[in-house]
Amino acid sequence: MTTVIQNIIFAKTTRFTINFMENSKTPLIDIHKVIKNKNPKLYKQLPGFLINYLKKVIRQDELNAFIKQNNQYSGIEFLRKSFEYFNVKAEVEGWENFPKNSKIIIAANHPAGSFDGLFIIDTCFRKYGKAKALVNDLLLNIKNLNEFFMGVNLYGKTHRNDLLEINNIFESDMPVIFFPAGLVSRRNKKVIKDLEWKKAFVSQAIKHKRDIVPIHISGKLSNKYYTVANLRKSLKIKANIELFLLAQEATKQRNAYYKIKIGKLIPYQSLTADFKEIEWAQKIKEHVYETEKNINSDFTITKKS
Repeated sequence: MTTVIQNIIFAKTTRFTINFMENSKTPLIDIHKVIKNKNPKLYKQLPGFLINYLKKVIRQDELNAFIKQNNQYSGIEFLRKSFEYFNVKAEVEGWENFPKNSKIIIAANHPAGSFDGLFIIDTCFRKYGKAKALVNDLLLNIKNLNEFFMGVNLYGKTHRNDLLEINNIFESDMPVIFFPAGLVSRRNKKVIKDLEWKKAFVSQAIKHKRDIVPIHISGKLSNKYYTVANLRKSLKIKANIELFLLAQEATKQRNAYYKIKIGKLIPYQSLTADFKEIEWAQKIKEHVYETEKNINSDFTITKKS
């Protein structure tokens, strides 16, 4: 089973993009076509019951029901329709910590892999009337939300044109949202926390002179998700098998309530050469978790002696 799912994830190609059924906006999800188009040989080998099992895992029917019901909406309307459909809500604290200037980078933890990110986009939109989030390019298939997404290929090289477009956005006054871990938070010793943060958001903050706004959002996934993630790690399987569970986890977030805490701004000038960019990334990560306790906590760092 592990090998089969691993093959589906990578589909023997460096670029993983889901193919869908024909539709006007966000196409309907069809796991049969996903596998058949990406790996015809594997598709022929898979028994029908396994494909049907995967349909249940990703909650294909439920997600398609939402798409059918709301495909006439786009942008912020589609986003908020998803909140209504799944009856999810969020409470925001610390609005005063958003600067007037929208040319910022928002650095946030990513505990739920779905509505947590969407609520941060919504929060940013409420303040500035616009937002862009750096995401797995898989999400570009949700065409109704494309105005909020900058896609990065996690399984291969991002196209040059896409990189140029991303650079142009950083040069603009568009607020940009990062989830620097690049993965959903993991559970370790009963504590749910992001893994190591990547340094890209620090690099872009310095390069494009963007201050950083730290945001913490509450949230958690099911025991099943964390068990699969930890089992994969213990078996030393590199493929992100638990990725397949995220659609199912999103539907399990029905009736969830999130708390968003906006921390005090971190000036890009403070990200000096005293520390490497990857070190700054971890320090800001820890500060985000301090923000959960106190939104007015200052980002103070003792310089190396």
